[in-house]
Amino acid sequence: MKCANCGGVMNVVDTRTPDEDGFTNGYKMVDKAINWYCYDYRIRRRKCQKCGRSTVTLEIAFDDFKGALREAEQGNWNTD
Repeated sequence: MKCANCGGVMNVVDTRTPDEDGFTNGYKMVDKAINWYCYDYRIRRRKCQKCGRSTVTLEIAFDDFKGALREAEQGNWNTD
């Protein structure tokens, strides 16, 4: 993955899954946004080798993503 800031290479610093202890520390918003639909996803923290910029990516299966979008479009977006 390339850095949006400088084009350098982004390294994975940390990977978390919802079933890990302490997962929601710092990732509550992401968990709330996708956990209503699927539980099989990963959050990866990445850091650029060149400029040091950090970013977080959310990885889910494409079919789960399509299903979540379909449900949200039908008004079934439940984050309570």
